Amino acid sequence: IGSWVISLDGALVQPCQTRDVSAKGVRVHFKEAQRLPGTLFYLDMKDRIAYEAAVRWQEKAEAGLEFSKAYRFADMPSEDLKKMVQDI
Repeated sequence: IGSWVISLDGALVQPCQTRDVSAKGVRVHFKEAQRLPGTLFYLDMKDRIAYEAAVRWQEKAEAGLEFSKAYRFADMPSEDLKKMVQDI
């Protein structure tokens, strides 16, 4: 499943592949190793939901994210983030 991660400030916008999904989190894979911030948004493009998530582990090009909040794309917490999501 194609997906994206975006840092809370919008500085990092990176496509990724979703490998494992549960109600509490997700394992993502990047084309190259990434240095991720401690908290970010995981974008579920299929269901159009942005999950605020903590990076619980990171190893080379994979990371485990734990969800804390969920937003519909139209309800993102800032106008800048809303626009970024619409442009993806």
